[in-house]
Amino acid sequence: MPGLVLAVVDGVGIYPDPVLLPGTGITGITTGVNALAAHAHLLSRNAEILAELWFQRAGSWELSPAPLCMDQSRHPALTMRYRQPAMLSAALLDPQGLLAPGNISSPWNQTNGLYDPLLDEARPVMFRVGVRCYSNLLSGLTPASSMNPVSGSLSSLTDSLLAPWSSPQLASTAYGAWSMTANQTLTLNFNLGSLQYARSLLCRFGTGGVSGCTLPASITVSLSTDGVNWTSWPARPVGGSGGDWDDAALNDPFDPCVTEIVIADLNAEARYLQVAILSAGSQTIGSDEILLYGGSQSAWIGRNLFSGYLGDSILYTPEGIASFQAADSLKRLADNNETRLTSPYGNADTADIAYALLTSAGYWPGVSGAYDGPWSSSQIGWTEGTNYSGLLMPVWQGQGNNHLGYQYELWNELGWIFEADGNGVLQARQPPSRQMRPDRVLISAPDGNDDVRYCQRIMSGKDLRNVVAIATGKMGDGYGGGLTLYDPASAARYGRRRVIITDPLAMTSDLQTNLSAAVLRDYAWRINRLKAEIAPDFDTQIRSLHAVRTAQRPALAAKTMTGYRLQEIWNLDSITEHFTPGKWWADAEYIPYLPSAPAPPVMVSAVPASSSPYTIQVNWEPYSGVGIQGFYIYISSAGVNGPWSRQNGGAPILPSITSYTIGPFSAGQQIWAYLTASDIRGRESVPGVTVSALAGGGAQNESTGWTVTDFSAAAGIKTASQQNGVSGETCEFTFLFSSPPVPAPVPDNGMYGLRHFLIAYFVSNLPVNPLDYHNWTVAYQSGRIERMPPGMVGAGGNTLDNRQVAIGQIPWYVRLFTPGGWPSGSTIYWRLWTGNATNAPSSWYASNIANVVV
Repeated sequence: MPGLVLAVVDGVGIYPDPVLLPGTGITGITTGVNALAAHAHLLSRNAEILAELWFQRAGSWELSPAPLCMDQSRHPALTMRYRQPAMLSAALLDPQGLLAPGNISSPWNQTNGLYDPLLDEARPVMFRVGVRCYSNLLSGLTPASSMNPVSGSLSSLTDSLLAPWSSPQLASTAYGAWSMTANQTLTLNFNLGSLQYARSLLCRFGTGGVSGCTLPASITVSLSTDGVNWTSWPARPVGGSGGDWDDAALNDPFDPCVTEIVIADLNAEARYLQVAILSAGSQTIGSDEILLYGGSQSAWIGRNLFSGYLGDSILYTPEGIASFQAADSLKRLADNNETRLTSPYGNADTADIAYALLTSAGYWPGVSGAYDGPWSSSQIGWTEGTNYSGLLMPVWQGQGNNHLGYQYELWNELGWIFEADGNGVLQARQPPSRQMRPDRVLISAPDGNDDVRYCQRIMSGKDLRNVVAIATGKMGDGYGGGLTLYDPASAARYGRRRVIITDPLAMTSDLQTNLSAAVLRDYAWRINRLKAEIAPDFDTQIRSLHAVRTAQRPALAAKTMTGYRLQEIWNLDSITEHFTPGKWWADAEYIPYLPSAPAPPVMVSAVPASSSPYTIQVNWEPYSGVGIQGFYIYISSAGVNGPWSRQNGGAPILPSITSYTIGPFSAGQQIWAYLTASDIRGRESVPGVTVSALAGGGAQNESTGWTVTDFSAAAGIKTASQQNGVSGETCEFTFLFSSPPVPAPVPDNGMYGLRHFLIAYFVSNLPVNPLDYHNWTVAYQSGRIERMPPGMVGAGGNTLDNRQVAIGQIPWYVRLFTPGGWPSGSTIYWRLWTGNATNAPSSWYASNIANVVV
């Protein structure tokens, strides 16, 4: 992976500087310690901000010769929205007119004596921001403690070494842990050695269940100049009941493992510091660092927030104010519609297809390094050949789009976010779908930092969608069909609100499931929107998860919701950040977030018992997920759309089990079944793939004379082949079935047996309605044949005619071609339909379902 993207070190995001910026006054966020400092100082109401604008010219970066306007009325603003390029709006002060593009003789518009204006369309720009950070006054000091740690040491609290809380084995020198009883207080006292100006305090606690540590109820900070008279700030809730966030989901690997508590704007002189930590119950509390920022020494710490290209709007006024807008690196993709993509990609990882589109000279007419030239590996935040997305595209081909549209098409199938980061590197990432806790708690309360203000809740359910039906137009190549997923809890509360998506790319069950799950994640609970002014951070990005606690009306709190939504967490949908010398704030808009439940089990088959009692055994693959309490099984005898009833007395099936027997049923009864998974918090997954079976193997009723009950399938050898110039594989499938039996006690009077039949298949899972042959892909359909009486085989044992020589099963063969080759391990489901008339069938009768793995 290129070393240009956000890295997480000990739970702290750091950003190695990707380019050389000679003369920058801002130290990069390259260590966990200075990342903590930047985070703590940005929460101060008196934060000081330094902004730099850089231009790229002649292959190198140079600081803007004209200063940025930073006043309240005209200052830089950075806007980010979901699935849109980021936009930077700013203005430069140029009273002498040296930046005016028409000023040919200006030294600012010259490169090696040649005219090269800075303010020009597609000029690369970079926006770098830093915050003034003060020294850590506790560095190297060992506190006096009211309790001895049970592991670790007191000196590790101030050694600037951050513990790897995500690791099961913690270095004993990196943290301190205390075993506490309910409502017990641990006090840590520090002597600064002299009178110092204290500004902000930060405490890091380890949690997440990895180390056995959980969050305390609260911390209280007190300062003193003489060690006798103390000034205390309001107790800051941390965990437990009423805390800013809880740690109830022990052993949940999707929880963050570190919680950082900042108490900003202490702004007092002190020589002594006391931190009082109150337990939430009998627990082990672990901390690896306590920092008190202050004194007089400071440095600017920050990073690049934006890298892109000028364009869209450049305004130069007679007063010498150059206002401009710049779009991030996605602008190049949006502008490039020079070459239409016509080549198909088959059985390639989605990320590899995206990488090829970005780097292949065939799609970019310019030379390397040019605005319309291929992308270099250093400009892409992933590498090819690493199974980065984990999702293979069986066939993908562009449909006359620009390159940004191509990328959105590809990543939309996964439900991933595609964006350019602050360094201009293209990134693709999965949004937080299983995360239980927020990335950050925003607080406007007496004990908080006033980092959220002016909250407005907008209540509307017009965007609510909790049932997603996926259909694809690719019905003729073996990957057609559809899928319906829904959020059970949302549908139960608000009713079924369906959206139908027709996507020619969603050709397999995996693609359809990913696309449906992404829509449900974003829309199943979209009943509110929240607008607020917040204090952003260097880590703030679209789709971040925030919890909000404020005394303002409407009151918001991280843990006030009960019942169907345990927490009130918000998903950042858009943000506009504003930069002035004394303040960095943002206008943010949120949508509700509800953590996705775990994925359902992968269904394998539904096998009917061949004799009484007519039960059906439902089988699924061993479950590889974590944090599961069990599975629920649902059945329906009415149809694939229910109504459904939960089995096993409503109790979950143990997660170690891979099969369950339902029934008994009446012979010939059609039964549908699906599974859901339930996690340790009782949240239920979306329904899994529906399987169906006929009890007894066939319908014992008047249609039985036309229904095959012993249909079986086997896969032959795959061979490389081509069709219409497209390379792929051909696989031969072998089938055995009997001519439909005569329903006893009715004799064979010429009405029954085999006259018409068709064989159809579906890849990866059953279609939405397995009884409707229109939902399957037909591989073979016979014309009119002479009637084959029940249970008979034609002459030669493999033909269908009226010269019966024996009783037995009929063999049949079908060859199928797939572009790019059959994905190894693919399950192909087969079904046979028989017709009931000599010339043209008026009805089709479905056989049992067979499946093979290729």
